Amino acid sequence: TNKGVLLTGIMGGLVSSTMVTWVFSKKSNEQSKLSALYTSAILAACTIMFVRGALWGFLFNKALLSGLALPLIILFATAVAATIYFYIRDKKENSNEANIPLGKPLELTNAMWFAVLYVAILLVISYANDYLGSSGIYITSGIAGLSDVDAITISISKMSASISVTTAQNAILIATLANTVAKFAIALWASSKEMRRHVIIGYGLIIVASAVAFGVLNV
Repeated sequence: TNKGVLLTGIMGGLVSSTMVTWVFSKKSNEQSKLSALYTSAILAACTIMFVRGALWGFLFNKALLSGLALPLIILFATAVAATIYFYIRDKKENSNEANIPLGKPLELTNAMWFAVLYVAILLVISYANDYLGSSGIYITSGIAGLSDVDAITISISKMSASISVTTAQNAILIATLANTVAKFAIALWASSKEMRRHVIIGYGLIIVASAVAFGVLNV
């Protein structure tokens, strides 16, 4: 439990930090005493998201990293600090290893609902691109970020030749912030009462760090 949950958050963050947030938020209703541990797992997944953003920028347009490096480091450091805090807090609250009921190996119901939500958001993104065009780049990035950061980050990185570097950098940060807010909302809605208090602190710090990151980028 102590090592596996956090490792799952880290590995899950390589694929979808949003799905990790959904799953562990739901799990907290089964075992609320592990709320701090589940919070550390979803924050760890969020940490990996910032690493993915930097990786895509490096692979597809290194010029973007000159301005994005420091903002992403600020977000990464904040998420790491929050992850460690809640992991240590769980250690203090649950000195003995707790048992997690195995349950179903594949929770298809949750996965199907998440898939429906994901497809719906992708449709909104498609219409936003068609009707708003380049003038709606920030709006599109915000909408896209609600479901996925990778796709919009790669797209912006590849099309930055037709838009200013600053616009591309801000668009990527907007997508990142939108995804963070979406996960915050999911956690508040799906988690236990105990976990909600942890989530408000953890994601609250990351959202504040996002404001600082925007300020650093646009100084």
